[in-house]
Amino acid sequence: MRTDNEIFKDVTEKLEFDPRINNSNVTVAVKEGIVTLMGRVFTYPEKSIVEEDVKNIRGVKGVAEELEVSLYKTAERTDADIAAAVRNALEWHVFVPEKDIQVVVEEGIVTLTGEVPLNYQRERASSAVRNLWGVKSIINRIKVKPKVNVSDVKSKIVKEFERNARIDATHISVEAIDSKVILRGSVPSWVEHDEAATAAWLVPGVTSVENFITVEEDYIL
Repeated sequence: MRTDNEIFKDVTEKLEFDPRINNSNVTVAVKEGIVTLMGRVFTYPEKSIVEEDVKNIRGVKGVAEELEVSLYKTAERTDADIAAAVRNALEWHVFVPEKDIQVVVEEGIVTLTGEVPLNYQRERASSAVRNLWGVKSIINRIKVKPKVNVSDVKSKIVKEFERNARIDATHISVEAIDSKVILRGSVPSWVEHDEAATAAWLVPGVTSVENFITVEEDYIL
């Protein structure tokens, strides 16, 4: 079992090593494997990168992310400019049904609403606007409205797990309640933890995924 000091050292070194972020205003605290990130970054993508870097550190059990996005002066845009850029990004994204999505921007915070048939479309909407100048945060309230029968959701997810070389399906249990999926079990890394949820979301008809899979450093194959 890795100590908090060892995790702290790896986290700080990783953030210093990653050229995509400016970690000069980021502080790190570690307690019982839970990493708390505080301070500020200068773009919304940096915020996501910091969290992803930390989750991939061996021994990290969870991440409490309290970072604030404080834009460079040159990156500031009016809400009207941001809304126009968001609308344009959605229109040009081949996987996003932009006519079904509404956009509101307030003080750099983008709120997306509407309905789409698949969760990957919901996620692509967020990713399409994530890197736009001036965006401080994204609130994704787009709802997934299934257009297929969900009675065989569980069997489809299990089969998808079995096809995915990065997921050990033998250590994951799947429960389907209507269109909600509940995942339990243990895996050796955050990559597999997230892959399992992603695979569940890709099944048509799934509108909610509760991921209770734990990441165990001492996981035994």
